[in-house]
Order: sequence, then structure tokens, then C-alpha cells
Amino acid sequence: MARGFKRYCFRGDGRSEQLIGEVLEKLLAESKVSREEIHIVSKAGYLEGFELRNLQQQNRIPENAVPFSTEGLYSLDPEFLKSQISSSLQRLRTDYVDYYLLQNPEVCSQRVTVTMLVVLELEST
Repeated sequence: MARGFKRYCFRGDGRSEQLIGEVLEKLLAESKVSREEIHIVSKAGYLEGFELRNLQQQNRIPENAVPFSTEGLYSLDPEFLKSQISSSLQRLRTDYVDYYLLQNPEVCSQRVTVTMLVVLELEST
């Protein structure tokens, strides 16, 4: 990042966010970059991998979740999105992201309005 790193993106149960959080925390602690110089983008909506298995075991799959593949579900449930945002912030070791994207909102387009209200509510807190 300190040398002009532009982007880093891959899936894997939040592992990419964990790695970015570790590196970012170190760079900030060493004053090699300031948080204002970094633009963090994250995304939400998919349920897969560890998170999906965990919610299945707890019987907490959002009611509006729809399949998007043989290995995952998609949801714009407000409580689910709040949980994903919170998990992202913890993994990234930051208290905010600059941009938060909804993955494929057309999958659940009837929920987009509700979801945007949740995002706006989160911004005001």
C-alpha cells in the first residue's frame, strides 16, 4: 500500500479483508500512510463458505435469502447487511469504509429500497 498499491480483491470468507486490515494497521502505526490517503471499498450480499455454514448451523438464514449458485445464497436483509458491515469493519481493523457496495442487488431488487434506508441509517450513527 505504501508504494502505491491500487486494489486487492478476492473472496475467501473475509480473508482478504483480514490481510488488508493487518497491513493497514501496521502502516498506520508506523506513520507510513494516513487513513485519509486510503480509500477502502467493501461489499455485502452474498452468503457462502464459513458464514453460510455458520448461519445454517444456527438456523439463522435470512428469510428472504435466494440461491445464486449451488454453493451460496444472496440476501439484502437489513439485519444481515448490518452484520456483514460490522464483520467487515472488524476484519479491516477500521471504524469506517469509504464505499460499501451491494453485490448484484438485482437478485433481490424488491429489497433495494429497504436496504438503502439501512445504509443511510448506518451513515447517520
